Amino acid sequence: MSQSPSLIDLKNFLDAKYGNNRKGYAYSTQNRFHDLPNPIFATPMNILRNPSDDLPPGRDAAFVQEFRHLIASAKSQIDIANLEDLNGAFRQELFLGIKDALASGPGPLVVRIVMGVPSGYPRKAPNPHQFLKDMKKEIGFDKSLSVYVALQNQSYPGRPLPPLTGTWNHAKYVAVDSRHVLLGGHNWWGKPYLEQRPPFDLSIRIDGPAANAAHRNSDILFRLSAYRITELTSAHMIDGKIADGLGTMENHTTPVVTHPMGSTAALAVAQNGGYFESGLTNPSLDVMHRAISMAHREVNISQMSLASEGLPVLILPEFSRMQTCGKVDCIVVWSPSDKVKRVYDVKLIESIAKALQQNAKINIYISNSANVGGYTNGDNAASIYRVIAHFLLKSLSRDRVIAVLGSQCQIKTVMTHGSIPWTKAPQESKSNHAKFWSADDLFYVGSHNMYPSVMSRVNVLISGHLSEWGVVLEGKVETQRMDNDYFRPFWNAGHQAKFDPHWLP
Repeated sequence: MSQSPSLIDLKNFLDAKYGNNRKGYAYSTQNRFHDLPNPIFATPMNILRNPSDDLPPGRDAAFVQEFRHLIASAKSQIDIANLEDLNGAFRQELFLGIKDALASGPGPLVVRIVMGVPSGYPRKAPNPHQFLKDMKKEIGFDKSLSVYVALQNQSYPGRPLPPLTGTWNHAKYVAVDSRHVLLGGHNWWGKPYLEQRPPFDLSIRIDGPAANAAHRNSDILFRLSAYRITELTSAHMIDGKIADGLGTMENHTTPVVTHPMGSTAALAVAQNGGYFESGLTNPSLDVMHRAISMAHREVNISQMSLASEGLPVLILPEFSRMQTCGKVDCIVVWSPSDKVKRVYDVKLIESIAKALQQNAKINIYISNSANVGGYTNGDNAASIYRVIAHFLLKSLSRDRVIAVLGSQCQIKTVMTHGSIPWTKAPQESKSNHAKFWSADDLFYVGSHNMYPSVMSRVNVLISGHLSEWGVVLEGKVETQRMDNDYFRPFWNAGHQAKFDPHWLP
């Protein structure tokens, strides 16, 4: 029997595929995770232990404090990636954390912030000039501080697609001095995370050389931001002066951690959004597919959805590869339970089907199936069971497929009724924004959704080639801590979807 996936196997797989190109991934050892005091931030914190319609004030204070603490600890460099602007408490704590860092060290301190602006976005884009003015007002003048704010949303000359197509950042992390990184699904937004109806989400902290990979990912994001579309202008602040564009970047090379900080191996993986620029890679999808396909014991998935909304044009493979993140092959599935078409990543579902044939248990947790709340594509269990069965039926009998799905595969949704949070407001967010998967003794936390991302507005396809970043960690102790502190409590509070053999194709 073949072995369960390992980080070395995944690294070797990427090396073989990409040769000497290491721009999208980095392997490191001697990281610290499971023995940190509080490495896991699953929000809203503690709500599953004390279900209530009224979330207590300050319930996620520990998460916000961790955000500020890491920033305040900086000696030379802070890199932040986010979708859009930082707002609410996170914006304020960023400014205060930088002020603390400047007060405790001689500098110079370089802060680089990438804000992703989705292609064809209907809302007003972030204003980097106002952001820097607000920062300067809070911090005051400090000659040792240099700040760069990039808006990443760009098109490429000569692309054979509508002008609104482009690449935009979707990664979410704070990296400090190549020593610490806080990463996951959380955007640095006070709204909605710190309000009364937040989505469920997940971030983790890692200390060690994995943080350096986040800095190098920011290098790529800033280089990509040079291709931004004309109406979006980045800005920088040097010696207290705010100017258009990124200017000449100050020296931002931070030494890589050389002394051991822990015993955990990590594989940082990106999805580089600029598919029309040569030399960029997509290891995030590669390791997701490979690790799940090699699992023999258990695969746990916590995601917003596995499906995108059903766009008819995606039936044509050449369009699905052109318009989706990672240029993936897609399959369109019609659900017999609600008569809706949904789009799935073929390789992802093939990987799940293969793991099932290797006797692995599959646990899938998604946002509520009633399309309640702001973070869902309306995915449902009937569609997921149906699309997995489609691939199992290629090698197994129908009776065997029914037996495998009935005994090895479970699908749950975020609670929509019963003794759960927010029963007084069933129409409000009961959604899952986490981006987590585990395969035997490996797990991933980052910004990468499993559904094939594509956007459609006014009958015009707008490709969403998102830039993503996350980390795969390895180890029985590490995976067990994630299971005990995050996945199992969340899973146990979910709503079990009944498997119906009539859902099979």
